[in-house]
Amino acid sequence: MLRSRITGLLLALSVGTAGQAMAVSVGDALPPMTIKAYAGHALDNDALNGKVTLVNFWATWCAACKIELVEMEDQLKPYLTDAHFQLAFVSLDKDTAKAVEWFHANLKEPDLFLKHLYFDPSFVNADKLKLTSFPTTFVTSKTGQIAYEQKGFTEGEGSTAKMTQFTATLLKR
Repeated sequence: MLRSRITGLLLALSVGTAGQAMAVSVGDALPPMTIKAYAGHALDNDALNGKVTLVNFWATWCAACKIELVEMEDQLKPYLTDAHFQLAFVSLDKDTAKAVEWFHANLKEPDLFLKHLYFDPSFVNADKLKLTSFPTTFVTSKTGQIAYEQKGFTEGEGSTAKMTQFTATLLKR
């Protein structure tokens, strides 16, 4: 009796969620995406192959995002010369000029990091990933699988250092 109720509940839940995309998580491949860059190029799934990729979804209206980006600038700069590493700061600002202005006003080396600024003003890619908090960062392995995920950010917890160390470990593989 209990088993049939549980089976019925599971069936009802699966029918109720049929057709809805599930959030991605560690071990999954990123869904097909194309994200336009400030510098004119685009990041797509083909570009993930053979590279460790850090993709950070952020916005100027997100206070935690901005604090994290300043930390990431310092900690990720040494990896920018590694041919097997790529970085994508994906702004969710509807007005893309705000993200560019913020980079110029708040980063030590904005011109260096503007090469890594991408835009998703309509949340097309954020919705594909079913993002529920910002910032959200994914680190993919050289095979394009999500190897690390960080949702949210709290200053002083060392999460940026942990993410950077994880990225360094993937680059050594």
